[in-house]
Amino acid sequence: MYKALYLLLLLSAIGLEAQIESKILDSQELMVINPDGTAEYTVYTKMYVADEQGKDLAHLSIFLNDYMSLKSAEATLLDKKGKKKKKYKKRHLVQVETSGSGILASSGSYQTLDFSKDQPLPFTVEMKYTVKISSLFFWPDWTPQASIPVEKATLNLQMPPSFGFAHFSPNGISPEELSPTRYAWQLSDLEPYPDEERVPPEVNNKYRVFFTADSFSMGKYQGSNRSWRSIGEFYANLASDQYGLDDMSATDLKFQDAATLKDSIAQVYEYLQSTTRYVGIELGIHGWRPHSSQWVCDNKYGDCKDLATYFISLLSRYDIKAYPVLIRTRSSGYIYPEFPNDMFNHVIACVPTPHDTLWVDCTVDDGRIDILPANDQGCNVLFVDGSNSRLMRTPIYEPDVNVYGIEAHIKLSTDGSAELQATLAYEGLAATNYRSSFQRKTLKKQREYVIYLFNGSAPGLTLDTFSIRNLNDKYLPLEIYLEGQVPHMASTTGDRLFLPLGIPYKAWFAGDHPGRRKNDYFSGTPSLSRKEITVEADPQLHIEGLPAETTLETPFGNVVQSFNVEDNIVHYSWSNTHTSRIIPVDEYADYYDFRTKLNSANKSPIVFKKR
Repeated sequence: MYKALYLLLLLSAIGLEAQIESKILDSQELMVINPDGTAEYTVYTKMYVADEQGKDLAHLSIFLNDYMSLKSAEATLLDKKGKKKKKYKKRHLVQVETSGSGILASSGSYQTLDFSKDQPLPFTVEMKYTVKISSLFFWPDWTPQASIPVEKATLNLQMPPSFGFAHFSPNGISPEELSPTRYAWQLSDLEPYPDEERVPPEVNNKYRVFFTADSFSMGKYQGSNRSWRSIGEFYANLASDQYGLDDMSATDLKFQDAATLKDSIAQVYEYLQSTTRYVGIELGIHGWRPHSSQWVCDNKYGDCKDLATYFISLLSRYDIKAYPVLIRTRSSGYIYPEFPNDMFNHVIACVPTPHDTLWVDCTVDDGRIDILPANDQGCNVLFVDGSNSRLMRTPIYEPDVNVYGIEAHIKLSTDGSAELQATLAYEGLAATNYRSSFQRKTLKKQREYVIYLFNGSAPGLTLDTFSIRNLNDKYLPLEIYLEGQVPHMASTTGDRLFLPLGIPYKAWFAGDHPGRRKNDYFSGTPSLSRKEITVEADPQLHIEGLPAETTLETPFGNVVQSFNVEDNIVHYSWSNTHTSRIIPVDEYADYYDFRTKLNSANKSPIVFKKR
């Protein structure tokens, strides 16, 4: 009897425990396409909210723009016993503009409603809304996965007879064809998005299904998704009459003959950078169609596609041909070559030359003509050239285009304090990133930032002096010279001092243990790190131990660490080349081992003993 009672209580406890986790109980979506090419998209969600993670999702958020309008919306809040506590209608929603950094005006907005403050945990919420879509350019993806488990998810699609469309799932999720005009997708027991460090964004496409209409309209413009060429033709048509500049515009561009074509192009790029700024006016069709070059020239600003259009127009004055390029930035997702679609979120320019192809991001005020930002590298992009439009791929630069270096002299005292003299040097992409950061700071903030760079490796650093060299010359290394005092350069234990040499920052690795890793790892942009450090110890200290000299050569990069001792002076050299960007999950254990050994080498101290 007691065993039976205990078992009953245990099963009840297990049942209660199972209800503690937030989950989406039911997700239903319906896309109905009308004969005139418009559509209605209805979403129903029933969610059980039991914890903070669920509360983060306990809100209604509906994206709208000039081509998507809200037809209806409602929600019901239920307490833990299933009793209805509150009902919401369309009028309760609050509009939140999407204008973000650099966006002055946009027709995009969100209609939102937050339920998390209206009912104590746990509670259940049911949400339903319908959006009217006037252009199938905005056909929504099906994204049933969430950051909490999903018990059941369905998508139903209804369309007119002989309607042309395409769907694509990276993992091959297929629909049930109920009839020639009706399709249904069904999934159940979906795990949450991976809770792992630095997963590539496409990992979250595991259960996603993408859709495109063979043809669509956007106002007076007609487009097709049948091929990459047709998508390029659509953008070319949008922008075709936007490249004109009158003869009196941009006359302050003093174009001079240069040693190379690249140098000539750089003059135009630098003129663009110095005379315009990135600001978006994305109202109506101008969320996708660039403003005219004349408009950009007159107003001195524009968004990415505006500035790219203006740059192309300026180059054409000197008979240099350039092209717009549609791109989805690397942190935002992935363009699948086998599925023509319009999921781009950025526009850059491409300038083919006899000896090179220049990829140019016109929104980067401090960028170089020959270096793309990291987020533009390694992306599948659409090179727009009318009927010759085609999918291409932007380069991923070699490590020596992204260089971090330091030369330092440390004069170590017996109490662990030190005098520090150092020159930090950044080249290429690293220089662009740091230069931009320093240019936006006041002198006081620059000083504070230099100290911040040494926070983990030279605690308590105070600067006697510092200076920044080549701050405004983007083609030279950015150098930061400093002299200062470090009260706790070395830690002390008894009569021993331990001096790590991981300056200006300690090596780190944001990676899960291989036993927990289930997805690819995004390891960042290829780079080269170099250190040359001299340690001059007080005569009352003698060197008791040095870290082991290290040489690691792997498919992911290499590390060389070496020491040379003369009297009581240690010369330390370090070189770390990082080559990989995406680490496949089946290679992750080897990568984890490499990074663990790298970090160990980087933080191994020199041991001094007091005489």
